[in-house]
Amino acid sequence: MGYSEIVKDYKNNEILRRSFNDLACKTFEIDFEEWFKNSFWDDTYTPFSFVENSEVVSNVSTSRVKIISNSNIFNAIQIGTVMTKEEHRKKGLATQLMKMIIADECGKADVIFLFPNEREFSFYEKLGFTLIYDKKYSLEEIPVKRASAIKHLNMELESDKRFVEKGIKARMAVSNRFDSIEDSSIRLWYLTYSLKNMIYYISELNSIVIYELKEDVLHLYDIISNEKQDINEIISFVIGEKTKRVKLYFTPDNRFFKENAVIEKNSNPLFYLSQKFSFPSSFSFPYIARA
Repeated sequence: MGYSEIVKDYKNNEILRRSFNDLACKTFEIDFEEWFKNSFWDDTYTPFSFVENSEVVSNVSTSRVKIISNSNIFNAIQIGTVMTKEEHRKKGLATQLMKMIIADECGKADVIFLFPNEREFSFYEKLGFTLIYDKKYSLEEIPVKRASAIKHLNMELESDKRFVEKGIKARMAVSNRFDSIEDSSIRLWYLTYSLKNMIYYISELNSIVIYELKEDVLHLYDIISNEKQDINEIISFVIGEKTKRVKLYFTPDNRFFKENAVIEKNSNPLFYLSQKFSFPSSFSFPYIARA
């Protein structure tokens, strides 16, 4: 067939899914197949693709999520996996897909957003998106380390994998100041690949914590719990003996800001399109929830 027809939501079509995956590997060096086999690819993630001879030649994907901002909940569409085969570029295929998604979603979602590469800025500006930057938060006043039983979870083990999946799906927002929710599919992608060796369970708090210790820095990616947790307490359990700084990859709650001297810097570029919603002046979009 030619590629005048747009095909979407074909995760159960093995030929198209593998073609999509091959293009993602070549374009971004990322993979979706294990994520699919683990049943983590759910109906919230939808690829929209131009197909030629049963091969995906251009794609834009959407992830349907919700955003908490200052205790209010908004329906959102996150754009990701924008890619076109090299020999099909400069034909306007990705632009057509973006315009179709915008036209379809603008009346349904409160905001459409994405995290671009810098070389793509002009592409999204032409489509009417507004550029902002989220923040990067870090903490240099480290709480006293506390002893606790911490178990490393192995995503190669079916029992641990399903325990993590269950926790993610029941996860309570870390902060009402700003967070992303109903996004388990995206978070499980990270835990299938880049963060799979950084998953720990603190039995005393009944919480899964995603973190990494590098030299004297604690990188705290996420806290997964069905109850509200004190971030300072979490930090005190997972810091190392030599930890001097904590980098947060999400927005902590207001109480955390009041109790701690938080260092704030501009971080990732973010484009958004909305007439109903504006991102707050200070927030860090969860690293583990970025499509």
